[in-house]
Amino acid sequence: MDLDTGSQNYQFAQVNRFPDMCPHCNTGIDVIDRQGYLKTGILQVVFFCPINSCSKIFIAIYHKMIVKNPLDPFQYSLHGTQPRRQPSGQSFDEIITKLSPEFVSIYKQSARAEEYGLNQVCGIGYRKSLEFLIKDYLVSKNPERREEILKKPLGQCIKDDISDTRIKNMAKLATWLGNDETHYIRKHEDMNIDDLKKLIEATRYWISMESTTSDYEDRLT
Repeated sequence: MDLDTGSQNYQFAQVNRFPDMCPHCNTGIDVIDRQGYLKTGILQVVFFCPINSCSKIFIAIYHKMIVKNPLDPFQYSLHGTQPRRQPSGQSFDEIITKLSPEFVSIYKQSARAEEYGLNQVCGIGYRKSLEFLIKDYLVSKNPERREEILKKPLGQCIKDDISDTRIKNMAKLATWLGNDETHYIRKHEDMNIDDLKKLIEATRYWISMESTTSDYEDRLT
């Protein structure tokens, strides 16, 4: 990669990866790079989107990586883009949207935080969204126990009040990982936010399937 470095005479820089999404049109792309500018350990590279309907220019920001071998070429890790990539849409089926609109709202806000690189707070948001989903689900099945359910700890709700084993198991595991996002020490260091999101997705999938199954059983029997 060619660099314009001012007084420094670096001829190339090694980066860990190129951006794979255009921050303007949110399309997966193979970027075309133009010119790099290196100053005080921060590398800025100009790219443009190859999609004809977009073709806009953006800048990728790279931070210098710590390397053990001083003879290695300069290495830089992708930190983000300017402008920031617009958060992609997250779709939810009609059952979940009607059952727990607050879950949908909190989950989308958490996804927006994640896409903006706020990794220290988005996990807490995903955990909160799970609690709204589970409690709204239980209230829909037991409206007369609304106040009791809302005041009850999430883990206790899952243990005592969910009868479907698929929902119970996925919600329990999601809660464990979600709790890691709120504590200083993680209990599941080999798991991350992607695993948490998959477990939440599985939880809402089984909630939707249970609702659909019950609906057709009531209508056809």
